[in-house]
Amino acid sequence: MANTCPLVQWVPFVNLDGNLDASTGVALSRGWRIGQSHTEITDIMKLRVQAGLNAGQEFEIMQLVTTIGRAPDNTIVLPDPTVSRHHARVDRQGNAFIISDLGSTSGTWLNGARLTVPQWLREGDTLTLGRTTLVALPSVPAPVFVSPPPVPISPMPARPPAASSRSPIMVVVALIGVLGVILLGLAVVLFLRGGGTNLAMAQPTVTVLAPTPVPVPSDTPVPTVTLIPTATPTPTQTPLPTNTPTPTLTPTPTASPTATPLPRRLSNGTFIKEAVPRDGEGVLEVDNGNDLDAVAVMTTLTDTPIFSVYVQARSRFKVEGIRDGTYKLFFMLGEDWDSATGRFTRKARYQVVEDTFPYTTTFTTATLWRITLHTVVGGTTRTDHVDPSKFPPVK
Repeated sequence: MANTCPLVQWVPFVNLDGNLDASTGVALSRGWRIGQSHTEITDIMKLRVQAGLNAGQEFEIMQLVTTIGRAPDNTIVLPDPTVSRHHARVDRQGNAFIISDLGSTSGTWLNGARLTVPQWLREGDTLTLGRTTLVALPSVPAPVFVSPPPVPISPMPARPPAASSRSPIMVVVALIGVLGVILLGLAVVLFLRGGGTNLAMAQPTVTVLAPTPVPVPSDTPVPTVTLIPTATPTPTQTPLPTNTPTPTLTPTPTASPTATPLPRRLSNGTFIKEAVPRDGEGVLEVDNGNDLDAVAVMTTLTDTPIFSVYVQARSRFKVEGIRDGTYKLFFMLGEDWDSATGRFTRKARYQVVEDTFPYTTTFTTATLWRITLHTVVGGTTRTDHVDPSKFPPVK
């Protein structure tokens, strides 16, 4: 029996990376680098596309850090929809190379084993990034540059000393000037010792002014202060109050209320079951506008669970990485979640959406479904009641 009208929307979105490739492979090779001022041989790693639409394309790893991924800001861009935007990176330490995963969705696999810590990358190793395979190939030597020998430079000849430009006439003129100064000094000395005119210096005069008498002020009589005592009133005694006995209060025992246990629940967006890896491009947005918590279960057309996720009341959650295919959506509502049985213990309801959910990914678009678990005006689908015994397993 149909009892709700949730809203379902299909929204294709454009992959800005463009030129998606379903399968790509990369091969590695090594070579030599040319020196600048002396003989120098340095390893260079090459990456060759081995499988896919652009087979045969090569990349050189010459930096200390080389990133690999689907986003255009990577050093090496792989147009593979199963490769994460920033999937892995290669660090260079001298002539050695280290491969590490950057938290990708599908993981980075070295020789068939998934990377959990950085590992050395050697010739002959195979890497797997999504649906892309990388193989390390033997190294290839490159030309070596040797700097030419230095050219000797002859020293510059010493500059000869300049000839003296003094003439005899200038020497004679200088001697005459010195003699003139000496004679002038002697004349001044003789004049001062002879009978020159005596100069009388004027003596300064000092005038003493008589002091002007200053009148002395007469004594001013100091006023006297007479203290007049005032009468102080005698305080009257106030009778002390008598003690009044305080009544004793006897407490009446009150029964303590019984504490009601809080309902058990999981965090919003907790995955209870994941049967297959989420390495696709599809997206499912679940909007739970009810007052009860919900568990959404996506299954195949034969009711085989793909994943189940917990969505709290009045909350939303987005599931990413759904592979291409056609699926069904079940959900249960209730409160007080029992993890042991995978069921709500109170107010439990079990529903299934009538419509199916197809997912298709192209080189430029992917599929996004939005569904509300509560009734809305203008809803585009309906739900049916499901017998609890026929509800898909959540755990």
